[in-house]
Amino acid sequence: GLAVFAAILSGGCTSSAERNAVARVNGETVTLDEFRSRMREYQVGNNRPLGPSEELLEFKKRVLNELVEEKMMLAEASRRKLEVSPEELDRTLKEVEHDYPSGELDETLKAKPMSKARFRERMRMKLLFEKLIAQVTKGIPLPSEDAIKRYYDTHPDDFRKEEQLHLQQIVVKTEEDGNKILEELKKDQTFESLAQTYSFTPESSQGGDLGFVNKGVMPSAIEDALAKLPIGKPSPVIATDYGFHVVRVLERKPAHQQSLDEAKPTIVRILTQADREKQLVAWREGVLSRAKIERNHVLLAEIN
Repeated sequence: GLAVFAAILSGGCTSSAERNAVARVNGETVTLDEFRSRMREYQVGNNRPLGPSEELLEFKKRVLNELVEEKMMLAEASRRKLEVSPEELDRTLKEVEHDYPSGELDETLKAKPMSKARFRERMRMKLLFEKLIAQVTKGIPLPSEDAIKRYYDTHPDDFRKEEQLHLQQIVVKTEEDGNKILEELKKDQTFESLAQTYSFTPESSQGGDLGFVNKGVMPSAIEDALAKLPIGKPSPVIATDYGFHVVRVLERKPAHQQSLDEAKPTIVRILTQADREKQLVAWREGVLSRAKIERNHVLLAEIN
């Protein structure tokens, strides 16, 4: 789920009289439908009872606390006039889809169950909360150059980068279709246009470009085929669980140790993390202390 903080909210809150409201946060309602929908997401693939009724009640309280906190975060983001543009959201959704093998994201959403529209809204909320947290935690002083170098020198393994391959692929349903792709490439058809026309994976709209991929993360059949493949030459048709691939390597980045300059942004983020968390907790407690939160304990106990 999109819980932003691990901590469970607490505090004496009166129960709401409305039958359909599981909680109210500064007048905003957490509806029974919202609550049931979130519960189902967490129970995906797990149809067995949760255990004793106390365990079920604890689970319900955690789900409700998450929804209550989201309402508060949304109100804070609105108060600060923070927004996520459609372009930002589309870009993020493409990146998420890119991380799933073809069709697997749809299957995951179906299992939850969650509509594409609801998934889009959850991603928008996630991006909005990231902006809110960035604003709340800005102004943390940066670590000194000495502290950065000290961290770099004492954590050499953290900055060792594996070999990376810039890959492009076309994925089709049958081996015969894969061989047709190779024939078309011999006739000087471009890899990009063939990917856009025939490949069924999300990156087809980018001409099959997968970007840089760490060695060792692709299926072993593809890794084996790429080991000695010259730059720019299409591979033979490779069969995997996902389909039949024609792949080419556009660029190889050898394994290397990142320089201090390359590693610096990561080190700054690591060294300021504790201070950011401290600032975030203080801000959250301030927001909580001002919030009017009512929970419908009677309704919560009745929900199965």
